[in-house]
Amino acid sequence: MDELLTWLKPQPNGLRTYKAFQQKVLTLAAADRAHAALYQLLAALVGHFIEHYEESPLSADVADTALSRLVALVEKAAKSLKGSPADQLGVLNEIATAELG
Repeated sequence: MDELLTWLKPQPNGLRTYKAFQQKVLTLAAADRAHAALYQLLAALVGHFIEHYEESPLSADVADTALSRLVALVEKAAKSLKGSPADQLGVLNEIATAELG
């Protein structure tokens, strides 16, 4: 998760970043079965964002806000992996109900 976060932080806020992120978390879901739900939820989150903006322009404000929100969620997820099961579930629920833009 830390490597994912390190990769994500300097990325530009365009749709290519979200597509690459989605591929990365799906790969992690297959490799890290203990946290597959977390990775699948992150993939679904960015998948909805990609679908929404694939055919329409992505404004700079929306792009900046979305990337900041995604980074914050990944930071929370990384921190939760060291926490209690209740903490982990709370983060999973937050990701499951989140929207990026």
